[in-house]
Amino acid sequence: MTSVAQQKWDFLKLSDTDISNLDAQWTFKDHYYYNQGINVGRYSKKGEDYSPYFTNRDSAALYSSIVLANGVELEMTKGLKFGFAHEGNQRFQANKSKAFRIYKEKKGYGIFPEMAGAFFIIPNVVKGDTIIVISRPGGDEGRGLSSEELTVISGFQPTTEPSNVINKGVSKVDGNVLISTGGKTSILLSVEVKKPTTGIAAIQTSGVKHPERIYNLNGQFVGTDFNKLPQGVYIKQGKKFIKK
Repeated sequence: MTSVAQQKWDFLKLSDTDISNLDAQWTFKDHYYYNQGINVGRYSKKGEDYSPYFTNRDSAALYSSIVLANGVELEMTKGLKFGFAHEGNQRFQANKSKAFRIYKEKKGYGIFPEMAGAFFIIPNVVKGDTIIVISRPGGDEGRGLSSEELTVISGFQPTTEPSNVINKGVSKVDGNVLISTGGKTSILLSVEVKKPTTGIAAIQTSGVKHPERIYNLNGQFVGTDFNKLPQGVYIKQGKKFIKK
């Protein structure tokens, strides 16, 4: 499995190159930029159910696209793929759908999912990698992010809290990780892929006097009885365990 080349994407910062390409794409009256890279789709046929494609990470990757501005992939989102699934019509939307947008007059605003079916793909993830997506609720409808490929540690659920949300989970798969958005109330601020920290294993292997100790992924001692711990990912004696 090839590791994802880029480890972190900051949607609050635009490089000079990105700004130049976005400005070339924008017109004077535009207040925000729509992703025009979503130009492939799969339409439903009468009597055939395509709904599994909307939760299947590999199919979603086929029907999603990189973000282009002025014909060039944005450095801010380089490597990530974005798409839009219209479940009501059981299809992946095509024809340059306006699923995501970047504001021209709101610098540092992040990426705004315009539609509830908007999703994005993180490619080349390795099982055991920790995915962290920082989002900000933009309304009071209680929408949020979700992913079937992650063992959730925090976030990844509907919320109406006004503060930024740390959506954190450990990948259960190799390859593509599909992140679905609730649309309009989940403004994307950043994405990060973290590899398992070797230092945690060192804590365990050196702790011969306390082999029963259990730690979280931050290296913090959380207890000795696995059955009493909430769902999550833990380290014991240098090995990773997932409690579902």
